[in-house]
Amino acid sequence: YMQQPTAVFAGKDASRALGKTSTKPEDVQADWSDLDDKEKGVLEDWVTSFSKRYNIVGVVEGATNMDD
Repeated sequence: YMQQPTAVFAGKDASRALGKTSTKPEDVQADWSDLDDKEKGVLEDWVTSFSKRYNIVGVVEGATNMDD
């Protein structure tokens, strides 16, 4: 059995890693405030993609990067 590269995301907010298109453990964190404009666009594309496939059932407690 080989572990999938995306296993690093399990149980974590992977916003920053998704924006950076990274599977590095150090990039798997909720704070994405340091992403550049291109990376923020990539993250927004992920949000759009997930929103079309899945219902939102909650948010990460303490998230500071949420739109009102």
